[in-house]
Amino acid sequence: MYICICNSVSHHEIEEAVEQGNVSSLSCLRRSLGVGTGCGICLGDAKQCLFDAMARTPLKNSSQKCESPVHICTDNFSHSDNPT
Repeated sequence: MYICICNSVSHHEIEEAVEQGNVSSLSCLRRSLGVGTGCGICLGDAKQCLFDAMARTPLKNSSQKCESPVHICTDNFSHSDNPT
């Protein structure tokens, strides 16, 4: 299912970014995949998808190299991101 229609980001892409250790906050998700940078309507669903994926995935070391084209974000792990 698409979470962000404006940037064609699916829930699978968000889950994969979390599993690979590339995102650990909503601000990381916004910078790395562009989620919520268009109309912004998706931010609630994106945040829920992100936190659900984080709850199922152990936190990885953000310095770990990954072959994914997604930008590795080094923000602190946080469940209280401000979407602005």
